[in-house]
Amino acid sequence: MAKIDVVDLDLWEGVRRYAVPHHVIERAARRRAAGDWRGACEAAGFTVDVDLARMKDVNGQEVADAVEEDLRRLAPDLLLWHAPRDETGRLVPGERLVLAGYGERWFERGGMEYTPALCVELPGRWNRWRLILEAGPDGRFDQDWTGLRCLWDADRAAELPALEGADRRLPFFEPDGRVRDPGLLPRRHPGPAAPVERAEWITLLQESDRSAEAFAAAGYGLLSLHAAAGHWTGRWWWDSCAVHKLPGLVRLLQERPPGHRRLRLGDYGPVVTLAEDGTLRGEIRDLGDSAQRVADPWWRPSPDLALVRAGRLTPGELHPLVGAALFPGQAGGPRPPRAPIPATVRCQGEEHQVWFENGELRTCHTAAERQREEALAAIGGPRAGCFAVPRTWGDLQRGPMPPELADQRDELFGRMAHGDAEGVLRMLELGHDPSTRDREGRFLADLLPARRSQADPRLAALLDVPAPWHRAPRAGLRRISGPPAADPWPLLQQLGQVRWSRLSQKLNEQNLPEVLRDTPRIDLLIRVVDGSRHFDAAYARAFWDRIGVRLRAALGTDPQVWFLAAERLPVHRGRLDDLPGRLWRPAPRIGPVYPDMRVLAQAPPEVLTELGARLGVDDFERALDHTPHRGRRYPKPWTEPAVDDLRRRAGLPPKR
Repeated sequence: MAKIDVVDLDLWEGVRRYAVPHHVIERAARRRAAGDWRGACEAAGFTVDVDLARMKDVNGQEVADAVEEDLRRLAPDLLLWHAPRDETGRLVPGERLVLAGYGERWFERGGMEYTPALCVELPGRWNRWRLILEAGPDGRFDQDWTGLRCLWDADRAAELPALEGADRRLPFFEPDGRVRDPGLLPRRHPGPAAPVERAEWITLLQESDRSAEAFAAAGYGLLSLHAAAGHWTGRWWWDSCAVHKLPGLVRLLQERPPGHRRLRLGDYGPVVTLAEDGTLRGEIRDLGDSAQRVADPWWRPSPDLALVRAGRLTPGELHPLVGAALFPGQAGGPRPPRAPIPATVRCQGEEHQVWFENGELRTCHTAAERQREEALAAIGGPRAGCFAVPRTWGDLQRGPMPPELADQRDELFGRMAHGDAEGVLRMLELGHDPSTRDREGRFLADLLPARRSQADPRLAALLDVPAPWHRAPRAGLRRISGPPAADPWPLLQQLGQVRWSRLSQKLNEQNLPEVLRDTPRIDLLIRVVDGSRHFDAAYARAFWDRIGVRLRAALGTDPQVWFLAAERLPVHRGRLDDLPGRLWRPAPRIGPVYPDMRVLAQAPPEVLTELGARLGVDDFERALDHTPHRGRRYPKPWTEPAVDDLRRRAGLPPKR
């Protein structure tokens, strides 16, 4: 059984869902059932380099017939399912697996130098998708899979439970495939007569960080493994080992001739040796040690069982041959691409739904409601509910995303990362967004193969859409297409790069209406203007007049919209020198009794009349008055004539 804490569940869940998609499994199985082993390999992305006629001439008819029989039984999609993968979930580049050997000189000169073999070479770093299947003598290989036919032979896939320590049932599972109740798991060593319960007990010891007891329960005390377990490298390998699989590893060593009963765990792991007395010893590998590497499935936990035990996958979502072997009667396969699923969002005190349709994010709000929220957001108001989802979808740093949309985005990029171009195309046809970005800010086009000739031409054409310059983490600066995105406010970019006195001078030199026109975030510009002591009344008044033109065009004449905008605008009254430490922090807001007069002052007369009736003279005066801040008093943002004009338009008597 899989030891859950040493299996990266997030990584392997993505691999199992997207690395071998359902259409690959179905096509390969259909070709294999028709006797077309070459077609099955092509469907699974294998390049076949097998010449049976040459095999017959060089090695004889018997060897050629044996190779051809194994090719008929080969399930390339099953091999792809179990193939070794690196820490990113992709196939280990250039790894070479020996599936079967033909002949008697197997162990001469350390391996297969003169033995005909059926081998698979995983894709290299530049040829990312195609695997190479070849037959012939070859002395270089990384993992020996000749004893693991259940991982690639369709006729022997039913032997997989035995590899995982099953007897009447799988460890941690009931005979019908349900996860076993924790209360029924063993609480002490069950003895050698109960191999399944023994495997469960050993795994529970490992998961409780009691590795020494786990080895002892398996019959291999740490006294025989002290050299490896005492070293930090060896200890990591032993902690990640499925200890209940050690008896199978011992049997594998016993099948080797004397003098060759040494195997290496992983690339840099310890070397295990089977002594003459039957004991298993572990030692740190020397740099010059040529011990052969043992295949990972002999000693590593099964990710399939770990995912099902943790509830990440169901037995029906495993490869059909794997599911039928481990959980009879529940075989199915990875799920196909799904249409966009609506996400539920709390908005305006109700539960609304957002969804994708024809590549665009849809909500239940009208165009007028969306325009109103965009206007409020332009002056610094927070986006909430349905109106915040497009913002977070386009920029993941803006806030959390509904889990339904996050899952759909992860599926889209998971399929793209594993080369499932057909699955990505199907998702885009169903209405998903082709311009979405992943958690690292990459577009789908960033995951296309570096050589466009290796990419699906339909997908490459579909993703060749205008996109800004950005930094692709693995490729450096790269232009997808289209011009660089314009800076929304060049002045804001200079904060922290120039002296504040120079920044203030530059603001004075610029035409404020032009600055405003290029500034989508009015609230940021308000903070700079109000915080500077270097602006005279003419510049400030010109600024506020221009603000009024924009606000009246955006907010209309609904008084409630103006009051909401005034309450949402963050207030920051401080010197320009204080901005570096305050600009990006949440600023204090005026309460609903004292809305931001800088916004309401630009409102139409009917809105100001409503303002005067709502606040009254005293509250209106206090809202206009300057505000103490940390013991200091800053100049009022309004001149006396401006205050009198505002009071008059609000229907209030002039100030005496």
